Amino acid sequence: MWVSGQNGGIIASGIILCEPEIRQDEDSDPYIISDNINSGEYPVVDIKLTHKLVDNILKKRIY
Repeated sequence: MWVSGQNGGIIASGIILCEPEIRQDEDSDPYIISDNINSGEYPVVDIKLTHKLVDNILKKRIY
């Protein structure tokens, strides 16, 4: 998983658990951080996080 921006980089990695599929928007999604997001149906996958690097982001400038 990647966060963009000047200080962006890799913040987590994981395993994809399913093939991409079209799903309906979930109002209770805890990761919605903006009202400027597409709503309705969109392609998604389920992911199991195996490494969380939030406190030690792999910065894009390293690459």
